[in-house]
Amino acid sequence: MTLPGRLSIACLEEDNPIKSYFRIKPLVVSEQDRIELYQNGASAFPTDGYIRVVPDKNEIGLFKNRMHLMGRYCMLDLRRFPGENEKIRQNKNYDAVNGDTNAFIVYSDVIVAPVPGLLTQVLDLIPPQEETTFSANIPCPTTPCVALRFDGKYSGPWKWVPGEDGFVVFTKTQAEQWGWKTEDVPAGICISMEENMPMFINLSALERQEIASAYAAPIYPRVDLSSAAIPAAKAAQPLPPLQPAPAQTIPIAPMPAPKEDGSASTMPLTTHRAINARITMREQALLAQMGVSPRRGRSLYEIVDEKWRKSRIDQLGHPVPLEATGSPADDPIENAMTAIRAVLTMPEARSSLIEEMLRNEILNDALTEVFGAKRKAVLKEDETLTDLEAERLSLSAEVDKLKQRREAEKALILEELRVENARELAGLEKKKEELRGDIASLRETEASARTAAETAVEAMQKTFKESLDDKLVEHAVDSRARSLIRGLGGEYHITPPRPVTTNPSACELISDVRAYFDRAGRPIKNDQAVNLLACLTLGRTLLLSGPVGSGKGDTIRLLAGAIGISMPEYQRFKVKTSVKNAVDAIAEGKLVCDDDTISIMMLVSANAPKQDMREIVTSLFGAQPRRSDGLHLILSIDDAPDGSPVTPNTYDRSYMIRLEHQGADLPWRPAEARPVVYGESVSLEALERIFAPKNDLPMEMEMRMTAIRERLDKLGTPFSRMSLDALWRYCSAVLPYMQCSPMEILDLAISQRGLPTLLSCMPIEALMELPDIFKGMDKCLKLLDEPLPLPALY
Repeated sequence: MTLPGRLSIACLEEDNPIKSYFRIKPLVVSEQDRIELYQNGASAFPTDGYIRVVPDKNEIGLFKNRMHLMGRYCMLDLRRFPGENEKIRQNKNYDAVNGDTNAFIVYSDVIVAPVPGLLTQVLDLIPPQEETTFSANIPCPTTPCVALRFDGKYSGPWKWVPGEDGFVVFTKTQAEQWGWKTEDVPAGICISMEENMPMFINLSALERQEIASAYAAPIYPRVDLSSAAIPAAKAAQPLPPLQPAPAQTIPIAPMPAPKEDGSASTMPLTTHRAINARITMREQALLAQMGVSPRRGRSLYEIVDEKWRKSRIDQLGHPVPLEATGSPADDPIENAMTAIRAVLTMPEARSSLIEEMLRNEILNDALTEVFGAKRKAVLKEDETLTDLEAERLSLSAEVDKLKQRREAEKALILEELRVENARELAGLEKKKEELRGDIASLRETEASARTAAETAVEAMQKTFKESLDDKLVEHAVDSRARSLIRGLGGEYHITPPRPVTTNPSACELISDVRAYFDRAGRPIKNDQAVNLLACLTLGRTLLLSGPVGSGKGDTIRLLAGAIGISMPEYQRFKVKTSVKNAVDAIAEGKLVCDDDTISIMMLVSANAPKQDMREIVTSLFGAQPRRSDGLHLILSIDDAPDGSPVTPNTYDRSYMIRLEHQGADLPWRPAEARPVVYGESVSLEALERIFAPKNDLPMEMEMRMTAIRERLDKLGTPFSRMSLDALWRYCSAVLPYMQCSPMEILDLAISQRGLPTLLSCMPIEALMELPDIFKGMDKCLKLLDEPLPLPALY
């Protein structure tokens, strides 16, 4: 659908306020008894569907004010101009990159304001029930009145005014003021014209718009120059002297009334010729008689200035000053230059003109003075240029010297590098020759040694061929006999001395352990000390996990020293680094165990790839030693993937303490070296007495444990009986001594005794439910993200 020959609704915007540039974008086109959205705007009007609005010759001075008063929307009336290039033409300044981005222009005489009630914006707001005024914090609407839409129903019209703090105040008005037939629903259609903005187009108002703009000329503000409109103070002033007549005001033709059949009345436009107010009436009359236009020879700037003066002075009721209406004063310089230019156009008169000018002493002196000043300025400029050229040559010479010096320095450095490289290469060649000599001598030594070994083997085979097997059997029997005698004890077994034991109270024991750690430069809190002692006392096996550098070995050594069993003569604390040595140490440790103190055997990196933890656990639990023998096994395990997976059976029999990496807030300074203070050993009886189960657990711990067990039973992976018993004994034992809440104690207990077993044997579907089961238990949730050495998922 094309725009010429039709009435359109368009949005109006000022895209350059400094230069008063306006443009329109057609949105809706009216044709006969229907309206349609204008779809081909971008394709018909590059670059973005807008058309530049240029002022018509009859409203240059009022163009900006009329566009501002029109508002957001306007009407483009092209019904009298069905041709393609009558009012919409090509823009000569069009440049999509650096210039005007609108490829077409339209003259402002076809841009008219919409009649009241034609356009009504629809807002999705809940209308009040009884109030006629309310406010809302929304952007200001784009039409004078709005309609409210809620639950498919419309209410209005509502007139709005801007309020304070970004609020808009709405007031309900009469529907008849805006051309609505009913108070609830406007007589029109609702359509989204731009940016998904619903808008009512009142069909009855559209008919009034067509009648009003059928032959409407541009409307300009009228000035009432009657005596009633002049204030008393101004009326009392004396009249100014007789001035030339001001510019005539363009009369506005009355609006034609519609005919009885509803069609628009036709009335031709009447145009009036503007009269130049800068010349006298006599000059205007002469120009009119000669048929010369009063505006001929005047620039566009003068014409615009005249229109501006009329809009700012004449319309306000002020008389036009004499300077603006009379003839302008002549400029003598301009007149003289005009005469000189006219003479210079004649070649035969140029020499006479110059001679006459030089005969005039005043003119000759003035020319001499001017040319002398110019010559001095030229000489000064030449002198400045000479100085600059000399300075440039000096700088160029210095640059050449620097380049030569740079080349010399570069050659010197390269020579030094060659000499140094040659020296280093000679040294390396010398070392190479020395190494070759050493290799040759070593090969000779190897050959002689191999020959001697072969000779010795041959001699030994000849000498001990018959008695070698007998000697080996005899040696094995003697070794077995010594082992049996050592195991039987008696006078052949050297029993280590018994340590001096003490029976401290719980507070004394916890305080002594914390003090020992403080002296070693590794301070710990009360709950950490209680946790270490409880896990060591209640479990036969203790697993220490943590990243590299978390201090697993130092923690156990300090704990052994704190309870007084790290003294070498007592043989109660041993550290091994391989499975074979660990098995032997367990066997030897069982010989020195008694009922007095705890004995600890610690194996470092027990889950190394070449280690076999199953043999260690079998050595400790296979023979089922007495509970009171006091031998405890502590294994430090490496995180995955460096460490091999630990079996679920091992997790189910052990407490696992997870140590964190030392933080960056620790001081960057080695701990002070303090002498080791060995105290009395804490007796096994005291440890079992302190960490013996006390009373029943709190109800909140019981309820949470029951909920966790029910969820695990549904998943088919419940806690084992061994884990449940160990969890209850731990919670009951540490509850009187820890400072944290009972739920935090339960969280710590499950993360150390029950959860590692579940992680090592649960299928992947059940593992996905663990974050929800242990919700709110921080230590358990944190353990889910740790790189524990677990078996592969299935």
